[in-house]
Amino acid sequence: MIELARARNIYDRLEVAEITRWLTENRDNFDLIAACDCLIYFGDLRQVVIPGAKRLAPGGVLTFTIERGDRYPFRLTDTGRYTHHAQHVREVANEAGLRVARLDEAYLRMEYGEEVTGLFVALKNEG
Repeated sequence: MIELARARNIYDRLEVAEITRWLTENRDNFDLIAACDCLIYFGDLRQVVIPGAKRLAPGGVLTFTIERGDRYPFRLTDTGRYTHHAQHVREVANEAGLRVARLDEAYLRMEYGEEVTGLFVALKNEG
């Protein structure tokens, strides 16, 4: 993926790193952090959202997609991915000092011939 991104030659900077470590050690601030269909590999979203919130500039937005789950707070599925309950998202956002700007439910992708319902999340730093 990184080689494909480099080939497009449209990014200011590309880095390969473990996300929680990078967010914790990095000191840059961002207007937007987007994580599409990758937080499904984390159970407790605090691992990414709290350090991500610290990297947001005032007015910045952290956006991500996850699989919607009915079991609170999250559940590991037979695919090796996690589903997340919407209340978990709200609680983590609150702990991180972010406002839930959007929390929408919609089609995410197909898996085993079935539609996967996801949560499309936008958390805003009001600071």
